[in-house]
Amino acid sequence: MHPDGNPGEADVAAPKVNLEALVEAAADIASADGIDAVTMRRLAERCSVGVMTIYGYVRTKEELLAVLADRYLAEIELPDPAMCWQDQLVALYCSLREVILKHPTLAPIIANQRLDRRSAYRGAEVVCAALRATGMSDRDVITSFATLTSFTVGSVQRELAAIDSDARPGLASLSAAEFPNVVSLFGPLVTGDAEQNFCDGLQLVIDAIATRIPRRLTSGQFNR
Repeated sequence: MHPDGNPGEADVAAPKVNLEALVEAAADIASADGIDAVTMRRLAERCSVGVMTIYGYVRTKEELLAVLADRYLAEIELPDPAMCWQDQLVALYCSLREVILKHPTLAPIIANQRLDRRSAYRGAEVVCAALRATGMSDRDVITSFATLTSFTVGSVQRELAAIDSDARPGLASLSAAEFPNVVSLFGPLVTGDAEQNFCDGLQLVIDAIATRIPRRLTSGQFNR
């Protein structure tokens, strides 16, 4: 019925759910109970719709998680392209770390599935452009990108796990006589400044990448 009271085409009811609502629900479930708790059935229950309604928006759980990850990755601050390539990598991967710490559910998504959406490629474009500009081979560019990303995600996963675990009973029980290096090094590392540990490790990776850059024939210096 039209507003003027005349008969006409039936009014279309507003949808009960949309992709944005599904992503919000998935984020809430993952935050509370972990990624494994995100199922189509639970999403349907959360949004008060049938399971088949969910499939009208996303074909699989992985596709839904990719949309969620894309939302989070859009928060990464891209570095100034005028920076030297090393500083660009530091800025981008430090920003990625901060985003994952803010959204812990992002780490297992990145680790367990390929992300094939725009926000993920924003960061990849920056890294590839910075490394290609040094004259590095395309194979080394891809290897460097994968190594940097794996280091960052793995490091943050360990950092998040340490936050959830206050004690290290196994380490505390070790004999310093039997494990002198582990006791003297790992204790301070575990309880130390997580951000500094990450920055130090990231610099080690970047320094290793620098060794793969061709040297200029004229000056013998690394390309910048």
